[in-house]
Order: sequence, then structure tokens, then C-alpha cells
Amino acid sequence: MLDESPSLSPPRAGLRLLTPDAEMVVGETWRVCLYPPAASVFDLRVRQRGRGELLRRAVEDTRFDWGEELEPGQYLLDARWSEDGDAWSQWSLPLTVRVHRVATAEVERLRRQSHLLSLQIERDLLGVVTATDPQGTPANGLGEGAEWFPTHVFEGATSVFNETASYYASPLDYYLEALRSLIRRGARFVTWHDLLDEKAERLDAEDLSVLLQLDVDAGLESVARLVPPMIGLGVRASLMVHAEAAPWYEYSLAEQPLDTYRLAQSQGWTVGYHCNALGRARYELGSRADAVETLSRAQQLFGDDVRSLRASGLDVRTTTAHGGNVLNLNVPIPAGADVVSVDRSNEALWSSIRSMFSDGGFVSRPGPFAETMEGLTPGLHFVRNHPFKYGNYRAPHDLPPASEADPECARRQSAWLEERRSERLQWRLGRGHESKPLSSGFRPFSEVRERVEALRAQRRPFFLREYPHALGDPRVFWWRLLECSVAAPARAVNVGALPPAMRVEHEAFLAGVEVLELDLDPLREPHVLADAAEPPDELLGSFDVALLFGLPYFSDPGAALDGCRRLCRSEGLGLFGFPDDTHPMRGGLWNPETRPVWRAGSEPIEDPGLRGRLWSFDDRSLDDLFADWRDVEIENLSHYWFVRART
Repeated sequence: MLDESPSLSPPRAGLRLLTPDAEMVVGETWRVCLYPPAASVFDLRVRQRGRGELLRRAVEDTRFDWGEELEPGQYLLDARWSEDGDAWSQWSLPLTVRVHRVATAEVERLRRQSHLLSLQIERDLLGVVTATDPQGTPANGLGEGAEWFPTHVFEGATSVFNETASYYASPLDYYLEALRSLIRRGARFVTWHDLLDEKAERLDAEDLSVLLQLDVDAGLESVARLVPPMIGLGVRASLMVHAEAAPWYEYSLAEQPLDTYRLAQSQGWTVGYHCNALGRARYELGSRADAVETLSRAQQLFGDDVRSLRASGLDVRTTTAHGGNVLNLNVPIPAGADVVSVDRSNEALWSSIRSMFSDGGFVSRPGPFAETMEGLTPGLHFVRNHPFKYGNYRAPHDLPPASEADPECARRQSAWLEERRSERLQWRLGRGHESKPLSSGFRPFSEVRERVEALRAQRRPFFLREYPHALGDPRVFWWRLLECSVAAPARAVNVGALPPAMRVEHEAFLAGVEVLELDLDPLREPHVLADAAEPPDELLGSFDVALLFGLPYFSDPGAALDGCRRLCRSEGLGLFGFPDDTHPMRGGLWNPETRPVWRAGSEPIEDPGLRGRLWSFDDRSLDDLFADWRDVEIENLSHYWFVRART
């Protein structure tokens, strides 16, 4: 599990929308949750594209509501925080909110899409994105005959999750058509050499110009597939290539499509060095090697790489740092390499660039590639593409579909993601996990969709607004967990009884299973009126399964879990669901005063309730709660923990 390092002060504020969501309608109120709770004051601002700053306000609470009437349009919210009102943190990454004139089917689709995307990727306070569900279906869905498939999560060899449906239908065709749309608009394509040679100074600011950079990374087959048709379209670009690659994908210079690089170069393209020297030095010397020694080796590799590329007939004059988990940008250019960095730190080169697009990592930024290209205005724009994202989906593949059933694939992906967390993700505000020990056993959703939708139709509108996509609804996850874990005949006890009107949930997903409802609250009409922490002696050891969805409502969660264990027979099963500490409304990370994080030995909460104090749970809480259980399996979804364990 993951250490959130709460003792360190985050360098930026964090923002979450509580309700409504980011797709709003004129007249609705915004409610924002701010982080960290310990800050004494926040400086919050709201901007609108094309109109500048609309609101700037000091906020002395971690909640802020704004009910003013807003015109339809796109708004940006960001904040910074201070402990004394003087020294301010960095501004947070902005939240984007769209206000629509009225609620429509399209607005509802956007809400479901955004919700599903939030289950597949996460972004920390510094903006670093990683995958929480690498094998998930993209939020825009896949039509019949789509070419896209889930790929490995390694940087430079991974799918993007936030593209349009036409991308997933045929990534290569989508890419080439986006380039054609630029050509139809009269776009001029320039290279880094043009800027270095000051040819770009002759660009007319009224013309649309694109500086297209292709970071090859893992896409050797892909770049050979992309470059010839791009040349045929009259496109010029800057290729950024490794000399060698390791460890996540491995190849030598001799294995690369050098003929394709040389062909591109002969057609006015440029080739630069894509520096992965620090990553390779770390791999060669080991992650625990002395930092000075590792950096020195990286500089040596940098120089060797540039010489090797030039010896292959490539006119290497530029360099850019490879991303991923290791910050290759920290490697100084060695003496004698005679290359110029074209990263954004080179202010002279970037001074004339109006906007930046990148599909690096797990998302296209600032939005889908084709849509972003359509929105480019006159001026010079930088576009970073990775050939792998578009050319890998037709054989021969650079990397075939990633498979959870392949132990080596699973091992390497887990190792990469763990390295990413230790190296890059310092300030995560979520707890998604790429391993799926529980949901991997679920029946296909298509087989339960009808039952799920019938039950969801009975939920309150607020709940459905919070979880507009059924696959991200924690209650739906709970129902599917019940179905795949409990087989009739069996006798189960549900600790924290469902009211009679809701017991249809058990009938729908626990067919043939006898369920006894146990609760302290007589208004819920339980079969047994009792405290789970002190169950009646006659019920001890009487059940095959104990169910508990709602642990925060127990004054002493540890005692409640112990009661569940005592109610079960030997080799009994326990199934549990409850919010984690990162839940914006119900978690201790955002609400430490009202949602304390439980620890073994914590004093019970007197009269816990939805509008009072409730417990929340982090990974350390789970270690303590389930110390006496066996075969504990844990999965996280929508800021909820789900646990299956044996007595």
C-alpha cells in the first residue's frame, strides 16, 4: 500500500469539487474543498477563458460555495494557501468547470465520461499523472472493430485514456487525419533547426505554424509506420531518439529504423537526442548507488549516445529529456557534446511559442489531439507526439496487448508503477490501485447491467450525481463483490442492517443465501437488535459469511470487525466496504476534524452520525483492522476500500 507522507507540507494547494461535478448547469452552486486543512487562509480565484479573472477571494475554511449566476462557458479555479497570510504556496493546478445552459443528454454523457476517467488515472498536486486501472476501457468507449487495445504502462509505451472515440477506432488514421486538417488550414511545419538557425524569425505571426516533435521512445515499428505517410503529406518534424533503451523496453542503436531516420532527415526533418541517460545509469548501477556516481555515469552515457547517433549519419544538434519516472532533465549536457536543449528551460527558443500540446504519459494535454489541433490560433505552437500512441495498434506491434494473465507482464508493470510512486508521486490525493484482486473475479457487467440499473434507479439523485457511471459506483462494486464471493447455500449476517425496502439488493445478488440483518437501530427493523461489537452468544460461530458496508458509523470499528469474526464459523468469510481517508466528503485527509483516521487503540466516537464525526481509514488502519484475519484481499474504487478476508 502507499504512504501518503502526510507529515510533509505540500508545495501546492489541492482542490476538489464536492458537488455538483465539473459539468454544471446555469444556476447551480459550486462547492469546492481545499487542501491542506491545516492552512490558516486560502487565496482562491476563478477565471473564465477569454475574460480573465472573475473572482479573487480570501477563504478561511476548507469549503467554499459560490452561488452567483454564471454564463455558459469554461471556468478555471485555482488556489494557494498560507499558514500566516504572508508566505504563499504555489498556485494549485487549475480545476476546469464547464457551465451549460441546460441539462441535456450530452451533459449527462460528459459527466459519466469524466467519472469513468477519474477511475483510470490520477494526478497528484504536482500534476504527475499515473494509471490506476491500466487495463480499463477508455471513458469514450470502444466501438465494434476498434483497433485500440490496452498496452503496458511504461512511460513512452502506454495508452492514452482521454481521447475521442475516433482515436480508439483507428489511432493511425486519426493521427494522419488530424495532420491533414492542419494542412487544410494552411499550417506551416517547422523544426528545431529552423529556430536554431533563426529561420523561424521569418514566420508571420498571423500564420498558423506548428513545431512538431516526435519522441520515439518504445515506438520503433510505429515511427517506421508514421514517418513515410507524414512525408507524403509534406509534413516536417523533429525526431527525438534514444541511442539505446532499457530497462522497461530494450533495444540497441543497431535495432532502430535508421533508414527511416535518414529518409526523414533528407526531407528536411531533424533528429535530436532523447536523453534517457540517467534512467540507464540508474539501471546499470542500481537505484541505491551513490547519486554523484550515478550522475557522472549518466553524463558519460549522454556523450557516448550523441557520438553514436552522429556516427550513424544523423545530424544531432538538439536534445530533450525523456520523461518517465527518472528525471533525465537533471543530467547536465557534457562538455564537447555540442547539442542544445530544446526543453522549456531554454527560454530563448520558447519565447515565440504560444501553446504546447503533449500526449506523453497517460493523457493528452490539454485535451484530445485532434480537438486541440482544431483549436489552434495563428502563431507558433509546439506539439509533442509519441509514435507509439498511434502506430502500435497494427501488426507488427512494438508491444502487444498487455495481459493481466501474463505473470511477467504483471510483474514489470507493478515494478514500474511502484518506481513511479517512489520517484514522482509525492502528493497523491487518491488511493487507486492497478491490481484488481476482487473485481478480476466479477461476472461481465453486461450480465448484471439490468439488475444494477434497476437498483440504481431507486437511489437518490444526489447519489447518482456523485457516481454517474455505474462502474464507478461503490454500491455497485459491493453488489458484484457479494455475487462473486458468496455461493448458495450459505448463511450470512449483515452487520448494519439494510432497511426492509433496500433488502432487494441482497435478493438480487445473493440468490439462495439466507441473510440475517443485525443492527442496534430499531428503525431499520433488523432481524436481530444487537450491537455487533457484543453479538449475542447464541449467534457466535453461526454464519458462513459476515457482511459490513459502512464501518465509519461504528463507534469502535476494531470491535465491530472482531464481532464479525466471532459471528463466523471457522474458515468463514468476511466482506467489507467503507470510505478511505482520501474521500473528499467522507475522508480524514480533507476533513481531519470531523473524519478522523482510525488507529488501533483510538477512543470510540460517541454517537457517530452522518452530520457528526465519523471514522475514515488509511492503509495503516487496514493493517490494524485485519491483523487477526487471513487471506486478506484489498481493492480501492472511488475512494472506497473493499476487503475480502477469512477468519
